[in-house]
Amino acid sequence: MEVSFKLLIRTGINDLNIENDNVDVEVHFPNGECYVATFFTLTNIQFLFERYAKTGECKNGLYFWCSDMIIVKKLTENIIHETIENLLNNGDFEYVFLKKTE
Repeated sequence: MEVSFKLLIRTGINDLNIENDNVDVEVHFPNGECYVATFFTLTNIQFLFERYAKTGECKNGLYFWCSDMIIVKKLTENIIHETIENLLNNGDFEYVFLKKTE
């Protein structure tokens, strides 16, 4: 089942470090609904733990949290798109993404 949607990758895909970064993604549907989530790489989560240990955030790197988080192997537009398609096709999309209300 193919669902039509448009992606808005908030920082611009060309500026991303595909191995160590995170990015906010909006998914816009033809009916006007919009959903958001943040995509991370595992390397980026480790990097954030280490940074938090130095900055004191999250009790000196004791924990990390993010609502509406998706972890991917690499941050490419293709992987983000395939992930969203899979979540839509298996019925998990609305459990993972947050519906924007504006």
